[in-house]
Parts: sequence; structure tokens; C-alpha cells
Amino acid sequence: MDKKVTIVAKKYSKSGTATFEYEAGDWKITAIDGIDAPTIELFKSPRGIGDGDLLTGSRLHSRLITIKARLANISNYEVQRNAILSFHDARAKYKLEITYLGRTVETEMCAIEAISYPTINVYKSPEFVVGFFAADPGFYSPNEERIEFAKTVGLWHVTRAYADSLPFSYVKPINDVLLNYTGTDFAGVNLKITLSEKAQKLVIKVNEQAFTVLDNSKYPLNIGDRIVLDSVNKQIIYNGRSLSLAELRKTPLSKIVLEPGDNFIAVLKDTNDTPLNASITLNYRERFLSI
Repeated sequence: MDKKVTIVAKKYSKSGTATFEYEAGDWKITAIDGIDAPTIELFKSPRGIGDGDLLTGSRLHSRLITIKARLANISNYEVQRNAILSFHDARAKYKLEITYLGRTVETEMCAIEAISYPTINVYKSPEFVVGFFAADPGFYSPNEERIEFAKTVGLWHVTRAYADSLPFSYVKPINDVLLNYTGTDFAGVNLKITLSEKAQKLVIKVNEQAFTVLDNSKYPLNIGDRIVLDSVNKQIIYNGRSLSLAELRKTPLSKIVLEPGDNFIAVLKDTNDTPLNASITLNYRERFLSI
């Protein structure tokens, strides 16, 4: 297992995409800053009566990731200098892929805030420095996890061989799953639901809390209806129509998230834990505060 930190920048511009690795070939990383946990800001208010304060909220600050690198071999310094300077474009967007101790995470879109490559004597081995501003302080798993709410049901206790190919099992839709989330920060989810029965309500249960997302009085819930609940991008799509911002504010969408550890997710048709007969898919990406 490589104990060094490696960083690959992915550039997104009108001309296409490109990548640059800072710990490869003749390039060696000399320092990295900004990949630890971001600054946490707490909002407090003095108690009117009694000691201490009231905690009213918190937020994570954006982060500046600074990379310093130097050429170990200056024999082709001119070519390497031109290559690294042309790659780093102040008007392009970037994603950083960071690997340490076997774990790889990536940022959301970043922008270059600062860049420096001094024009000094080549033999003094000038240091290249670039700072990437990440508005989203989280790190994410490069791969999205996908869970189908279904289980395989066996038709026989003992598998037998038949001349004609008969099924030994079938896939049965279910309405809940228990998943182990190994991220270190809360993560939004994308739930895709296709109803197989009529319902009065669409209720999502996350661990011990049940949230009524849609009600039949305003959104008829019929067989074949398709609903997408996306707490990552803050949207609900009901039969192809995105709910307006005013409608979203009346829903508990922001509370439908995964937390570190075991998470029980259930799709119900009321707050009495009555299962909803539907085809359900859950997608999410693990989120980390640091690597």
C-alpha cells in the first residue's frame, strides 16, 4: 500500500477534458495543504436564563487545496514547464482525485484561485504552486453505489437438475433495506420509485424517523406513477415534472440523508409502517470530511 498522497487533476473546458498527475514521472509533490477536515463554524446564542449558550446551527467552510510540486529531473525542464502551465487554466473547471492509504476520493468542481511558477534559475529547481478553491468542502467516492430493493426467493430447498430449464428462484421486490454507510459525513440519496399500487401517501422512513413526502390530496399516487427523490440536487420529480421551489420547501427532502454507520431505509404508504408495493432503486455516493 502506497503511503504517499497522490493527486490527479481532471480539467473540464470547452476543448474537452485532460488530466495531470502531480506525483508521476519527474514530478514530485513537496507539500499539500487543505485536505484535512474543513473549518467547522458553530452558530451560538447566549442563554437568556442560566449558564452557557444555545447552539443554533453549524456549517462547513469551503476549502482551498494547495499543491506544491517540483521537477526531480530538469533535463526536459522547458517542455515540462510549458505542459504544466498550459494545463492550469484560470477559466477552466477541475476535479481533484486524491488517493491515500488505499482510499480514493474526489472533489466536486473546483476553480484555480492562485498559481505560481517562478522564473528563476532552472538549477535552483523552482517550485510549482497551485491553489484550487472547492466551494463544496466534501470529498466523495468516485463510484456511485446502487441498491435495488429486492431479494431472491428460492423455490426449492434442494437444487435439482431438470431436462427443461425450470427456475429455482425468483426476485421479489421489497420496500426496505439496511445498508452500512462507511462515509464520515452525511450524504444525500437518489430514490427512484415506480408505484405498483395506489397509495394515499408516500412516506420515507430513515432509521426511526418517518417523513411524509407526498400526499394523495395534491399529488395522486396511482399505479405506474414514477417519483424521483433527489436530496443531493434538492429536487423531487413527480411523473416527469420537477416540483417548484415553493413546493419543495413544504417537503422534508433535506432530512432524507444517510449518516455514518447502519442506515435503515423504508418506503411506506402511511406513518404506521405499512409497506408500499413499488419498484425502488437507491443511489448514493459516500461523502468524507477528510482523507
